[in-house]
Amino acid sequence: MEFHGAQITSMCEDKSWDKVRASRSGLSFSHVFFADDLMLFAKADYKNCEATTEVLDKFCSLVGQRVSTTKSKILFSPNVTSRRARGICRRLGIAATDNLRKYLGFPIIYQGRVGNAYNFVVNKIQNKLASWRSKLLSKAGKLVLVKSSTAPIAEYFIQCQSLPVKVFDQIDKITRDFLWGSTEEKRRLHLVRWDTMTLPKELGGLGLHNTKDRNNALLAKLCWRLACDQEAPWANMLVTKYLSPNRISEVGRKLPCSSIWMACKKGGPVYVKGIEIGCGEWGESEGLE
Repeated sequence: MEFHGAQITSMCEDKSWDKVRASRSGLSFSHVFFADDLMLFAKADYKNCEATTEVLDKFCSLVGQRVSTTKSKILFSPNVTSRRARGICRRLGIAATDNLRKYLGFPIIYQGRVGNAYNFVVNKIQNKLASWRSKLLSKAGKLVLVKSSTAPIAEYFIQCQSLPVKVFDQIDKITRDFLWGSTEEKRRLHLVRWDTMTLPKELGGLGLHNTKDRNNALLAKLCWRLACDQEAPWANMLVTKYLSPNRISEVGRKLPCSSIWMACKKGGPVYVKGIEIGCGEWGESEGLE
């Protein structure tokens, strides 16, 4: 795969492959590798179509493999005409799509209402708990199951996404009902408030996390990574695209942005507040103003 990437880079240097820019003054991308998956980015014209075919054919002849055209898809920009899109698909033998579905569990493109895009997180947690017979578990066993199995499912998706409040409420409700044994057929009284259960054990709680507060904390961590690792391609792309002068103006702030940047904007105030508190405590302990 390193040799394959070097081939693509060489064609970009020879101007036979046109990269795709995330913004006018931002970084340009030609390919992204992860494990055995490959995403190619190129200008939608016949020159880049021929370059893509040449690179893939050369790679396949060297490794003795073939590209699975049925598992591959092409996503075109709305600016590409339908006639050109059909010609490129015919040349590459790959069908076009308007939805790349999920990658590593995350939807790549959100369609329809944003709230409905995260219903699969709630379904995953419900299916996880439904596979266990809650009647055979004690309250301590249910607590261990929630902390070790269901909580990581939610945290995986909220580490870089800002989920709607409706989804947070549904996740917390599922957790509460499972701990107290409530079902749709038979409701049980919750003897302890949820706010008390989410307190640390030292304060009389169970050490559970409110999903919304946990999301804010993880998004603040994302902002910390963005501030400390600005040389990384992903961070450089976001900073160049969304912190440009035309985007930080009053008009630019109202322009649509990606889900990752929306998550950064939500975690930003928590991150800044954490820095102020940390610097204040450090300065006081060191005798600094």
